[in-house]
Amino acid sequence: MAVSINGKENQLTRVLVIAREDPSTLNLISGLSGGDLHPLLATTVVRALRLCETESPSIVVLDFSLPMHTDVQLKEFAKSCKSSLHIPLIALLSVDKMANFDFTLGVEDIMSAPPEATEALARIKQLLSKTHAHVSKNVLSFRDLVIDTERYEVSLAGESVELTFKEYELLKFLAASPGRVFTREVMLNKVWGYDYFGGTRTVDVHVRRLRSKIEDAGHTFIDTVRNVGYRFKDK
Repeated sequence: MAVSINGKENQLTRVLVIAREDPSTLNLISGLSGGDLHPLLATTVVRALRLCETESPSIVVLDFSLPMHTDVQLKEFAKSCKSSLHIPLIALLSVDKMANFDFTLGVEDIMSAPPEATEALARIKQLLSKTHAHVSKNVLSFRDLVIDTERYEVSLAGESVELTFKEYELLKFLAASPGRVFTREVMLNKVWGYDYFGGTRTVDVHVRRLRSKIEDAGHTFIDTVRNVGYRFKDK
């Protein structure tokens, strides 16, 4: 089953739910099924990491009371959603844990556990709409800009954009986390790798070249954050 996004056939939006397999979770999965969402269930962090790698979910819903997991394991996974996986995270919390929850983990939203399917669906759709983007396994789409991560193709207003490999990787990295500010050092490490010995000026040069190819008077996608770095615009 596929849906049309910006005139292109696209895969369903994957939502990864990490929770125990009990009636409330199964009810949540059922409530998220259909429409343009495709829920995935993982009952362990190990399984969740594997699904993040193979299925590229757009949003993660994590139950912080997951059995057989320590708070440290769950917090480390939550941090990885933000720092390396670049996936928005909704936390499921029991009422007694809400007051002392560590919001520095960078979760985008919280819900009380067990979750109510209708509320979860509304919160997930709201979180997706905040970025003004549809993120799927193969496509990142922002208004007129479409990035096909399977074919390594970029188009703007239906016209193909020719990018070098590093320009493409830079664009994909920024677009995967709209609104998030990245320092030049982080961008250098993530796009060029820790073994790259060039300076941060390399980032500025590639951003300038990338902008010249995807931006004009009617399209701006990348913001410069003074004395910090860059971010992909979230609206």
